[in-house]
Amino acid sequence: MNEEEYIKIIRAELKKPKVFLKRAPNEIRINAYNPMIMSLHKANMDIQFILDPYACSMYCVDYISKSENGMPKLLREALNELKKGNNTVRERLRVIANKFLNSSEISAQEAVYHILSIPLSTSSRSTVFINTNRPENRISMVKSDEVLQKLEPDSKDVFVQGLIDMYINRPEEMKNICLADFASLYNVSKKQTNNVQITENSGDEDVIDNEIDEKSVALKMKNGKGWIKKRTKKKIIRFRNFKLHQDPENYYREQLMLFLPWSNEEKDLIHINHEETFELNKDLIQQKRSEYVHREANEFEQAFEENMEREDENDINDTNIEYDQDKNEFLIYEMGNNEGDIFVEMGINTRTEKIEHFNVPKMIPDADYQRLMRSLNSSQRKYTLNVMNLIKDGDKQLFHFINGGAGVGKSTLIKAVYQSILRFYNSLPGSNPETIRTAICAPTGKAAALIDGMTLHSFLSLPVNQCKHKLVKLDSDISNRIGVKLKDLQLLIIDEISMVGFTMFQHVDARLQQIMKSKKPFGGVSVIVLGDFNQLRPVGDKYIFQFNNSYNALVDSSLWSLFELFELTEIMRQKDDKTFAIALSNIAKGTMTLDDIDLLKSRIVSNENLEMMRDAIRIFRSNAEVDAYNTKVLASL
Repeated sequence: MNEEEYIKIIRAELKKPKVFLKRAPNEIRINAYNPMIMSLHKANMDIQFILDPYACSMYCVDYISKSENGMPKLLREALNELKKGNNTVRERLRVIANKFLNSSEISAQEAVYHILSIPLSTSSRSTVFINTNRPENRISMVKSDEVLQKLEPDSKDVFVQGLIDMYINRPEEMKNICLADFASLYNVSKKQTNNVQITENSGDEDVIDNEIDEKSVALKMKNGKGWIKKRTKKKIIRFRNFKLHQDPENYYREQLMLFLPWSNEEKDLIHINHEETFELNKDLIQQKRSEYVHREANEFEQAFEENMEREDENDINDTNIEYDQDKNEFLIYEMGNNEGDIFVEMGINTRTEKIEHFNVPKMIPDADYQRLMRSLNSSQRKYTLNVMNLIKDGDKQLFHFINGGAGVGKSTLIKAVYQSILRFYNSLPGSNPETIRTAICAPTGKAAALIDGMTLHSFLSLPVNQCKHKLVKLDSDISNRIGVKLKDLQLLIIDEISMVGFTMFQHVDARLQQIMKSKKPFGGVSVIVLGDFNQLRPVGDKYIFQFNNSYNALVDSSLWSLFELFELTEIMRQKDDKTFAIALSNIAKGTMTLDDIDLLKSRIVSNENLEMMRDAIRIFRSNAEVDAYNTKVLASL
């Protein structure tokens, strides 16, 4: 290998400039040193040229925060694990808090400061955060219950006044003040007093600069909800800080929002050409921006972004700085197995009773059951009797798919099958009516309510965010508790199967196998599914009969291949109007005839005739139209 090839090999691993000292082979184990310093210091040293100021500062900060180093990585790992689990928001907060609590090392003095609420630090300047996100991405705080109770019943003034609300309601004398100046230079108080009470959160717990200009005059807000007075010291402003190269539209909008006066956000900032408006006012904006955003801050921000990009490329958490020390010295302190629980320390009950009650339909009176069975058509009656015979034999696991369009009586068939099976099991000697032998489920809450059932998620304790993650098994205590309640489960009926995706179906199978402690498909439980694939499809998932990726198609056998098709074709919902029923079916299939179109057009009425049908039910496309019509009707009463 020649020198040129050797240099190329070294360069291949470099992500940024680095100085290499030319050394002899016998000096390879010697640290970099300076001869003059060596003669004075007379001790070991390891020095290097500083080419990256940011890396140098991070090296110093690593020593200052040695006990906290590695915490971001631990928190990210905890978050990634939580995304794959069954945890509620409350439980997620508990996990994150405990991870932080048990991985942090603090001194006895610091612990005392926290217990006594003594500030750990103070600053000569306070800061204020300006939420420069779009209105739909901002969060507002609801007023206290005490304040809400004093409002009028139809009042919409339920949110606490925020910084941007205050700016919009600034006095007319301050119309030429930009948002940055307003946030930095002025305080808002509820009353006209010399000692102004700050109503917005400054963002700092402890500051010593709440100084008000005694010579300034307090101005009343437009809406009368407070007084504004000038400060003697500016606050440091913080904001979202959109990047031009990442999100140019929001970058220009943010600059206009901060450094140019405005009064109506929708009119002045949202529905405009942001870049064009920015260019027209560029000089004014940059002049005002220079008062708050300095060159050094921009350079540090750029260095920070470059460093983060390098971290992403290398998938590591260190700062890629140029030193060759053992990174283990910066690892966080290990607390061992003596871990605390923040919920326990706060006196919060940590017992998790996830499964309290299974909502299953009860047996209806005999008269209602007889009326239900008489209402079935020949196909429905034939299928019900077929299922009953198979259930009574009990030697074969059922996998049935009942297909049918809208109005063919699928919901009625579910009820008939369920009530028939329920009566059979309750008639067996020694049977317990409270035992769950048959369950009815659906993928959504509304669909489940229509059939008096439960959602698949609540019935089987499935997480709602599992579309792209492997299903995490239930804890043994939860699994056993569900297993005790479902130990006699023989049949699971799932309605609206078109909305159950491939992944969810796999999860239903896996969960039943875990609960029933059986490796048979669906844990040995018979499954009847009903639906129409011309209706709503799964959200964020493949159809139940499709594999979600090519690898599954190679190694897995489809659960859907186990199911036997039964089809309902006779329309029951509009059985007295066959022509209309056929037209509706053709709409669903996209095969409308001219007669179908003429039939629907014949039902169109003019606005004049519509006023005559005041008691007719209205169906609108949007909630806004619903609200408008309801308001109109209520006003006419």
